[in-house]
Amino acid sequence: NIADFSLTNCHGEKISLHEYCGKVKAMWILLAAAWCPVCKEFVPQAKKIADLYYPKVELWVVLGEDYFGAKPDKNDCMVYAKSLNLNPALTFFDPEWETVISNIYPYNAQGVPFNYLLDGDNMQYIWSDGIGGNLENELLNIINN
Repeated sequence: NIADFSLTNCHGEKISLHEYCGKVKAMWILLAAAWCPVCKEFVPQAKKIADLYYPKVELWVVLGEDYFGAKPDKNDCMVYAKSLNLNPALTFFDPEWETVISNIYPYNAQGVPFNYLLDGDNMQYIWSDGIGGNLENELLNIINN
């Protein structure tokens, strides 16, 4: 199970992962970079999928680099969220994804976009890119168990 950690959203509020324990069936954490063209295409698709399964699924988009590959700040986060029609309260900035990677996947993510799925009941690490399988199938497995 993933230990609790907090991320700062685009409003500058620190949000704890464990605040969602027992409130959702699945936590989906998506690492993205503002400069990444694949992220620009994938993040809206992920939002549509998460919206389809809401309120069972909570999607957090975590911005780790700004448009220049540098560390993002609150302003970069807000610009990114607005550009992709994301909820700024559930869009976060985590420079170089340091907090997420150090708490969930200590071997570093393997490029962006990068997805993690956690069981919402206990924040158990269930799946991430690179493990194999299909993201939406894995998401449905969590929701239906």
